Amino acid sequence: MKQSTRLQPICDFKKREEDEAAKKLAKATQELFQQRQRLTELESYRAEYGQQFTALGSGGMSAQKLREFQGFVHKLNTVVDQQKTAIENLQYDYESTKRQWLAARNRTSALNKVQTQYQEREQKVEEKKLQKEQDDRNNRRSSL
Repeated sequence: MKQSTRLQPICDFKKREEDEAAKKLAKATQELFQQRQRLTELESYRAEYGQQFTALGSGGMSAQKLREFQGFVHKLNTVVDQQKTAIENLQYDYESTKRQWLAARNRTSALNKVQTQYQEREQKVEEKKLQKEQDDRNNRRSSL
C-alpha cells in the first residue's frame, strides 16, 4: 500500500477535527458578538435613563423618587459590570478556541503537505517505472 494511501485516513480524521474546531470558533464568535451587543444596549439604556432623570430632576423630585432612581441606577450599573465581566470571560474563551482552531488547521495543512509530497514522489516512481518498461520494450524490438 502506498504511503499516501495509508496517510489518507489520518488526513481525513484531522480534517474533521479542524472542522469541529472551526464550528466551535464560529459559535464563540457569535456568542461574543451577541454579548457585546447586549452591553451596548445596556449602556445605551443607562445613558437614556440618566437623561430622563436629569430632565425630570430639573423640575423637582421627591426624596422617594430619588431613592428609587438611585436604586435602579445602582442595579443597572451592577448589570453593566456583570456584562463586562462576562464579555471578558467570553473573549478569553474565544481566544482559546481560536488558538485550538489554528493548531488544528496547521496540523491538517502539514499532513496534507506531507501527503502531497508522498503522492508526487509516488508519481515520479511510477513514471520512472513506465519509462523503464517502455525503454525495455524498445530495446527488445531493436534487438530483434
